[in-house]
Amino acid sequence: MKKVGIVAWAIIAALFAVYMITSVPFPFVQAWWHAADDDPHDRFSKRHRMADWLVMTGALEGLSRGEVLAKLGPPPPTAKFTDYDLVYHLGDERGFLSIDSEWLVMRLSQSGNVTESQVIRD
Repeated sequence: MKKVGIVAWAIIAALFAVYMITSVPFPFVQAWWHAADDDPHDRFSKRHRMADWLVMTGALEGLSRGEVLAKLGPPPPTAKFTDYDLVYHLGDERGFLSIDSEWLVMRLSQSGNVTESQVIRD
């Protein structure tokens, strides 16, 4: 019976480790955001997790368009999500079946400051 308990705890610990490795947001590090080696098809992509952090902490709210561009760089051209002012492609959606993409999107006020940011899927 003790062996079953040890095995159960080992499985729980392994699942927790996988969750921590693949899901916990990373604090924003500009060099990581701009890193050429961050593969958008990688389920461990730092960019996805930094975008989660930016949204979760509200770090983008109140920034001007210029401040966002200085931090994240210019958004790549896209015809998607035209109801948002700034749209950044993060890569493949995370999860078991990745059929969509994830995006960091922002809305700006009339004065040009971020009023809303979120990570969405197409």
